[in-house]
Amino acid sequence: MDEGGDPRWRAGSGYRGVLNELLELGTDAIAAVQDSTVLENGAQWHALNTALNKDHGPTAYLFKCRHCATLGAYQDNH
Repeated sequence: MDEGGDPRWRAGSGYRGVLNELLELGTDAIAAVQDSTVLENGAQWHALNTALNKDHGPTAYLFKCRHCATLGAYQDNH
């Protein structure tokens, strides 16, 4: 997903989160992050999932389309 290229995903729709914060947003938020990793449920997903940290990575970024409310996500290790 190119946050800068598509105006539906631009500034104001981003979220930097860690697992417990994503859980508060519901299972759709977790599913969006997992979909962005292409990891199935299992050891690799669990390792990433439990390592999420907004201060020193890996970090999950959750986005919501301004038009259709679809959730999208991106994760990186900064």
